[in-house]
Amino acid sequence: MKARLKNFSFGCQIKKEHQSGHIKNSINIPHDVLIKDIDLIGEYKNELLVVYCRSGVRAQLVIDKLLENDFNHIIDINGDMLAWIESDLPIEKD
Repeated sequence: MKARLKNFSFGCQIKKEHQSGHIKNSINIPHDVLIKDIDLIGEYKNELLVVYCRSGVRAQLVIDKLLENDFNHIIDINGDMLAWIESDLPIEKD
């Protein structure tokens, strides 16, 4: 039987962006914090990670760092939050 990956979504947004709208049940870890300390999410190394930011630039920086550190189960949302909102997908606000 194949093991199922858990889903862990996080935004690489600045606090203001995260508060104005984010994917339900995701947590926010600013990209600069995560790039400096990838071990913050070390426990999720073998889980499915959904990575996004407002437009994709910061998320790509994080994804590059994750790949360098052998995180191999990554979903990069095409278009990030701009596309998510434009597609009228659900968001949460703080």
